[in-house]
Amino acid sequence: MRRHIIHALAPVAIAAALVTQLGSAGAVGTTPPAPVTPTPLKALVVANGGVIVATTDGVTWHSQSSGTTTNIKRDSCPSALVCYVAGDHGLIEATTDGGSTWVIQRSGTKTNLRNISCPSTTRCTIAGQGGIILSTVDGGTTWKPQVSGTTTQFYGIWCPSTSVCVAAGQQALIASTSDGGTTWTLRHSPVKVDFDGVACPTPATCYVIGQNGTVVKSVDGGASWVALHTGNTRGLKGIACATETACFASGNSGAIITTSDGGTTWITRPDAFHGTLFADDSSDGVHGWTGGYDGHLMATSDGGATWTDQASGTSQLIYGIATPPQP
Repeated sequence: MRRHIIHALAPVAIAAALVTQLGSAGAVGTTPPAPVTPTPLKALVVANGGVIVATTDGVTWHSQSSGTTTNIKRDSCPSALVCYVAGDHGLIEATTDGGSTWVIQRSGTKTNLRNISCPSTTRCTIAGQGGIILSTVDGGTTWKPQVSGTTTQFYGIWCPSTSVCVAAGQQALIASTSDGGTTWTLRHSPVKVDFDGVACPTPATCYVIGQNGTVVKSVDGGASWVALHTGNTRGLKGIACATETACFASGNSGAIITTSDGGTTWITRPDAFHGTLFADDSSDGVHGWTGGYDGHLMATSDGGATWTDQASGTSQLIYGIATPPQP
């Protein structure tokens, strides 16, 4: 992939060099065009078939060229210009210009990667099939495996800081690290179900969601967990928590639940969609998105109380939504 990029850029670089040389000799003297300033992203959506769509205004969505048809499972945007995506067959891609260009990175594996979390523009951790965990500290130039202590599949991971990460998956799997992944510790779950998502609004507070409407919570960085009563029995696939107390989660048959008191009480919202919703995210606890089957995408501007359909521009299954920090 890098070889193709170099070849594609070579004529442009040569032409630019010739213009510079001729200009300095007085033959041309053409002023080079000003560089284009990338537009910061409001949100990024990834889906099957290598689909990436993005919005810069929170309303209209535009397709971006990922350069692949491999299924993309999740994304993470530590800034409004820098984003990473991960997917099947070891796929990792990154952008530093808001998605104008995506570059495939070498993961060193063909294993299916299920989720990614990036607490900074240069540090990310990925979890996936067979208990695989990969991390980078140099913006994806190199990805190195970490020892998770399990071969069970991870579905969710969240790193609220460069040292703390929590991952969860099949068979009530929960693992956590407090040293950037040097050591991972398998944790006890009070509920024995498959887990699908993780959200950690702070290094201390984390939520994990899964089958049968299950939500478990930790207030000590993932060391111990308690089950929360949600009043919902439909499986949950995605969760977004912008603060320690405000979260919304979605899942099977269009289920959407919200809390504003740290999970003590949950409100089941009226179904706005009857298909499965796989992905949620919000950067401020007020504005956010959820998406799933057939490219269905919905937005909220009141913390998940009400939802409005938006045209995603794709019919592919949406697996990931990332909302970068906003100024």
